[in-house]
Amino acid sequence: MSVHYSTPLDLKLAPNPALSTVTVSIEGVGAGGGTLLVFDAVGRLVLRQVIAENQQTAVFQVDGSEFAPGMYRVNLRTETGMVTKTLIVVK
Repeated sequence: MSVHYSTPLDLKLAPNPALSTVTVSIEGVGAGGGTLLVFDAVGRLVLRQVIAENQQTAVFQVDGSEFAPGMYRVNLRTETGMVTKTLIVVK
């Protein structure tokens, strides 16, 4: 039986708090890719973005009408795990 070591799943949001654009730095997304989901404070899905195999960054805009000022949960899901970070949007 072989053991496969991979990079732990993680994401970083910059800038945070965000005014117009957020860059997501992604670590640990393997061959299966993943999905980046952003939920508002009451749990409504406001953004869904597919993450490709071994993708390391994603960018999304927060200056549109779907992003009111407030706190959001940014969730990265892959076949091997899930990680969630808090994003603050200011306008």
